[in-house]
Formats: sequence, C-alpha cells, structure tokens
Amino acid sequence: MMVFRSNYGYGDLWMTVSVLLSIKTVVDPIPMDQDEAYLLFTEEFLRADYKKFGIGIELTSFTKTKLNGMPVAIFTRRQPYEQAGIKSIRAAQALRVFSGSYKINFQINTLDPDGKSTAEDRIKEVEPLFKLIGSSLRIGK
Repeated sequence: MMVFRSNYGYGDLWMTVSVLLSIKTVVDPIPMDQDEAYLLFTEEFLRADYKKFGIGIELTSFTKTKLNGMPVAIFTRRQPYEQAGIKSIRAAQALRVFSGSYKINFQINTLDPDGKSTAEDRIKEVEPLFKLIGSSLRIGK
C-alpha cells in the first residue's frame, strides 16, 4: 500500500493506493478475472460488507463506469471515528479499478470534528484532482 498525506504528513487529507488480488472467498482463494469481480462488486455487496464488520461505515454514493477502458467503481463513504477520546467524522472517496485478477484501489480520506459537514465538503473540493490522478492509471503487461 502507498500513502500520501498532505502538508508533509500532517495535513487533513490523505490518499492511499492498494493493489489486491480478487478472490472468490477467503476460504476458497481462487482468483477471479476482472469481469467476474466487477460484476460481483455491487452497491448491495459493499453495503453488506460494511455492515458485516460493524464499524459504522455508511456508503453515501456508488457508481460503476469505465476508466481508460477498464471497469471501475466510484464510491463515497463516511464513518464515525474516535481516537484518544477525540471524536470525528472520516469521509472518503474511492476509485476501485478492476484489471486482470486485481483490484487497484485509490482512496482519498479526511477527518473532521464530529457534527461538522466539512469532511464531505473537502472531498468534493479535491474530487477533480483525485479523478485526474485515478484516470492517469496505466497498467503494463
């Protein structure tokens, strides 16, 4: 996983990039091709996945489209977050690209004090730059 954090690591916005193998189940780790993985990755699947972990993630938008000819899901979420007694809201937007047997996940994240709507606003402010970064993805063979 790669991580970028604004303002020399002390900023309120950070980006993560991860590459994961698309598998059928943890018990049966047979790789899936991009078409099968993309077909199975639905809004309902993601909502059920978040509910299963019980950590309060709320899916706020979900879209499937193409990015440089590759299938991609774009989604946003919010989650209550607490550390050292300080409560906040964590907002995120993700681009999940399906290529071969892999999922490449680009995600921007931000935190704000609980009860504020500025976390989602900050995500919207940087969305054009984030999508530009994601759309620059090229996969070599």
